[in-house]
Amino acid sequence: MEKATKAKIEMHGDVLVCHLSGKLDNLTTPLIVEQLKPYIDSGITRVIFDLEKLEYISSAGFRYFLVTSLKLEELSGGLIICTVPEAIRHFLAISGTLEILHVADSIQKALEDFSHMKSQS
Repeated sequence: MEKATKAKIEMHGDVLVCHLSGKLDNLTTPLIVEQLKPYIDSGITRVIFDLEKLEYISSAGFRYFLVTSLKLEELSGGLIICTVPEAIRHFLAISGTLEILHVADSIQKALEDFSHMKSQS
């Protein structure tokens, strides 16, 4: 039986942290987009995606990260992905996505990175 894709959302101050598990593909990415849309529409501009429990990501998932990252950067925010499993990190590296997205080793490091970005603006 296939595991369902889940997105657990929590706020750390003004930073949204989304813990993803399962698969992020053509079928599940729109569901995640709809779950996060109200937060982004309400003015959240800094988002961390915790990928530790993500098993698979397709080009639809990559595209969502890239488009959302650009949108948030235009709003003086940003997107950071963290705790990326080795297989997904390898796929991100091959696709060139690692060179575009901000990647952190942990949620704590991603929060610190946002803190440094905020103090520099």
